[in-house]
Amino acid sequence: EWHHEPYEEGQIFHPYEILYEKNGYPALKVENFPDLDAGKYLAVGVDEFHGTAGLNDYELVQTGLIMSNGEPYEAKGNASKINDLILSPMNYGEVWMQGLDFGLTHFLTENIIIDGNVSWYGTTEFYNELTKKNDPINAPKWKWNASVKGKSSLGDFIINFRHVDKFVWSDGIWAGDIGPYNIIDLFYTYHITNHLDLNLSALNINNDLHKELVGGAIMGRQVVMRFTSTF
Repeated sequence: EWHHEPYEEGQIFHPYEILYEKNGYPALKVENFPDLDAGKYLAVGVDEFHGTAGLNDYELVQTGLIMSNGEPYEAKGNASKINDLILSPMNYGEVWMQGLDFGLTHFLTENIIIDGNVSWYGTTEFYNELTKKNDPINAPKWKWNASVKGKSSLGDFIINFRHVDKFVWSDGIWAGDIGPYNIIDLFYTYHITNHLDLNLSALNINNDLHKELVGGAIMGRQVVMRFTSTF
């Protein structure tokens, strides 16, 4: 059991004011309210909220009932009077973003086309007034791609190269670094008849193992073959 010092109802404690690192984990410390210091109490686990029963604390408390063996009956405690904790998206307000995107397409012949694109983001983070830290926009500063498309009697083909620079990703509990990675894709189509095509897609044929978002799967080489009929 512990008692807190009185403070005004509705008082807001910001994360940057009360959180600090302790043994590699975030801990709670509120200046001028020592009874809220993490050292004053121990964590009891994850509390559960039930639509009918309310907030059920993980720890057991005495219910006031006596079991048949004469021992007090204990059950999960219930917090009948709690303050709301509201988590919601934050509006950054008016922001300034800048970047540049440059693309080039050139027809070498009627059947061979080369294409390229370069993207630059000049703004990759915003200052968060709540946490007093910078939040990333989950996009790289530099990325580019190039491709060659061709048609011949042996079929149609596309060779594509894609580069993504390393960048910081943060989305809720998912946070970390993405990239850098370089991907080479190959697409081939052979026209068997006027109504039947053979399609071959070889994605990431250089097998650059990478993730394109934190929490997502590791992506490697993928080869898919299919037949397409049109009529």
